[in-house]
Amino acid sequence: ELSNPVRAQATSFQCRSDGGPRVLKVQKSWPPMGTFRSTKSATQTPKPGVLPKSGEKATGSGSYTGADCAYCRSVGKPSCGHLKTSCPELFALKPCTLCGADGFDNHTLMHCPSQQKIKLELKEEHRLKMDVRQAERTMRRIAITNGCSPHMLV
Repeated sequence: ELSNPVRAQATSFQCRSDGGPRVLKVQKSWPPMGTFRSTKSATQTPKPGVLPKSGEKATGSGSYTGADCAYCRSVGKPSCGHLKTSCPELFALKPCTLCGADGFDNHTLMHCPSQQKIKLELKEEHRLKMDVRQAERTMRRIAITNGCSPHMLV
C-alpha cells in the first residue's frame, strides 16, 4: 500500500497472455496516476461474425485497428490498449538528441520533427520519359473512350 496514491507513478503496462487484468509497476520517476487513457479493456474481444459499425475498422487476425501503440507494436511489445501519445515505453526513453523532447513528446530519431527532410528528385531525362509515358497512356485512354483502336496512335 502506497502512502500517497496521488504521487504513485507507473513505469510500464503488461498484458497477461490469459487475458487477465493489466499489471501496473510503480516507480518514482513517472507522471501521476490517471495520466494514461485506456482505449479498451484488455479482455474485450470482437464477436465473431459481427461486422464493424460504420466508421469502425474491422478487427481480426492480420488487421490493424489503429487503437494501439505503433511504437510498442514495432518493437514487439504486447498491446495493452494505450495510444502512442501515452506510451510508457516512449516516455521512458532518453530525451531526443536532436530536439530535446522528452516525456509524452518523446519520439525515436527517425520520427523527430527537427530532422532534416531529404527531398529526392528524379533526374531530368527520367522525369521527361515518365511524362511522355503518361501522355501516351492518356492518349490511349482517350482513343479507347472514342471507339478508336489504341494501336493506331503510333
